[in-house]
Amino acid sequence: MVPQHNRVRGTQEPGPVVADIAAALNAVDWSFAGRKRLSELEAIHPYPAKFIPDIPGTLLDILPIPPDTAVLDPFVGSGTTLVECQRRGILT
Repeated sequence: MVPQHNRVRGTQEPGPVVADIAAALNAVDWSFAGRKRLSELEAIHPYPAKFIPDIPGTLLDILPIPPDTAVLDPFVGSGTTLVECQRRGILT
């Protein structure tokens, strides 16, 4: 079920864009069980609970980000989200 705040105003069902996004997100295998390390950049800061690039990368690929929109990562951590934005040419 799509959260209420993502629904098109005045309707009970999600709008077509929201429904497409929800379907795409639901189709992702979020375990990333078969993933392989993408680059040596991941080895710079080894930490067992580190954010793998596949998570922000998948979200950046699925979510509609308007041109000239910057992605804010207020917690930054090791910069995984920022690196994935740079790989996709998205402003940060």
